[in-house]
Amino acid sequence: MQMWDMYRKYSVFNTCGFTIIEVLVVLVIVGLISAVVAPNVFSMLNSANKTSMERELRGAIMSLPLNAKLSQTEVEVISARTLSEYSTAELSEFSGLTFLFEPQLRVNSNGFCHNSTLEVFEGRTLLSTYEIQAPYCSLRIVD
Repeated sequence: MQMWDMYRKYSVFNTCGFTIIEVLVVLVIVGLISAVVAPNVFSMLNSANKTSMERELRGAIMSLPLNAKLSQTEVEVISARTLSEYSTAELSEFSGLTFLFEPQLRVNSNGFCHNSTLEVFEGRTLLSTYEIQAPYCSLRIVD
């Protein structure tokens, strides 16, 4: 029996470690789990980015009546550039986006906001459409 124990102790076929089959099974399982989880993670990130953009946009547009009333000037917004000029919000998230206001967004010097529609494009792809409602420039997503 002592000889057999010595052989097992110094044998190449030691029982320590994993077999190639076990490693392959684990790799297949990890691959399947990542294939199922990865699309959900990416859609969650896109959803979070869109929510953040909408929040920034809502803040920028809703600050227009206050700024128009404080400066006693009429505000006309036709693009992201003019929106950033008249708004107090930081619009860093909107680089690469194009805004189309139909008709142009007008805010009187007394703070009254006129109805308008805003379409947000990235390149030629329409991302979102919003309705800007009088009198406070409140935003509503159009489906």
